[in-house]
Amino acid sequence: MPHTARRAFVYAKSCGILAKSLLWGRRAELTAAAGLETLAALTNCTGKTPDALEKEFRAHAEKQTLDLLKALSAPNDGAPRLPAALWRKQEAADLSRVLTALSVGEAECPVNGSLERFIPRAKSGEAAVYFPAYPDLRSMLNNTPYMALIPALTAAVEKSFLSENYIHFQSEVNKAYWNYFFRVLRETPRRECILLTKMIYDEIAMQNTAWALRLRIYYGMDAAAIEAFFVEPPNVPQPLARAARQSLRLAADHRGEWAGWKYAAFLNPEKSGGAWQLDPRYFQNKAALYLFRKAYSAFHRCPFTLDSAACFIYIKQMETQILTGIAEGLALGIAPAEILRMFEMEDAQ
Repeated sequence: MPHTARRAFVYAKSCGILAKSLLWGRRAELTAAAGLETLAALTNCTGKTPDALEKEFRAHAEKQTLDLLKALSAPNDGAPRLPAALWRKQEAADLSRVLTALSVGEAECPVNGSLERFIPRAKSGEAAVYFPAYPDLRSMLNNTPYMALIPALTAAVEKSFLSENYIHFQSEVNKAYWNYFFRVLRETPRRECILLTKMIYDEIAMQNTAWALRLRIYYGMDAAAIEAFFVEPPNVPQPLARAARQSLRLAADHRGEWAGWKYAAFLNPEKSGGAWQLDPRYFQNKAALYLFRKAYSAFHRCPFTLDSAACFIYIKQMETQILTGIAEGLALGIAPAEILRMFEMEDAQ
């Protein structure tokens, strides 16, 4: 299939997938779901708990994404590197979960399988993390973007201080992922990823800010210590940690000081009758919603480029989070419509 025809096919198929999804084309069915059994049936799943359903939601999203990435490529080429690299953000998050499990001595790996099928012909240092090798870190991370972390992580596990340094290693995994992603991005023709590049800059800037808020509020770190956690890729035409650094100089208990700050709209509102306190989780949720809405808006703007495929990935990853949130809500007796309001998705169609 010629290059342009492949791109047109993938865009059309992506539109079809979103049109048939519960969040977009079948919203009425979703909001009418009265329990986990109904939600499972609507999503062609068999799980009976939120955790089990989350695994199936992710598996379905992975299959749809893999099918589309394969369709973007010539026969036997494997998935295009940039969309595959974007999808591997989930792998970095999974690796952080594995480190948590190792830090508390869990016998079983909390992650099933690996993303090898997304990158069948990986370049040196770009192989997928092999989670089935848990708890053998060397076997899991060899030849991956995280292989430079093997000595330090192995020593941390052997000396039983991984739990004490977990937040540090989580940051190192995050930096390793973005170093890998930007290597792939630099090798991609700019015309193919103009929108994605801007979205990535936004994402990293907000991620740096989330780190700053979390480390300051939850861990009591000072500005000098927090600086080490920021992601600042080389040769980027805009400062991606400026808002994060500015946040460190603003009072965590006085919302008025944040007026004019770049992400002031993402902060938790003041409530009458109570003192205001900065809420990092509220900021993170607002930032994720902002990126999702931006991806959804951009999806149709460049239909025959890798930008469109990348936006589809953002949408599917957020969709999985929302469906998981609905499953968790149903388990607690909360209606899907209420969960959608919490995600500010009640009017998104």
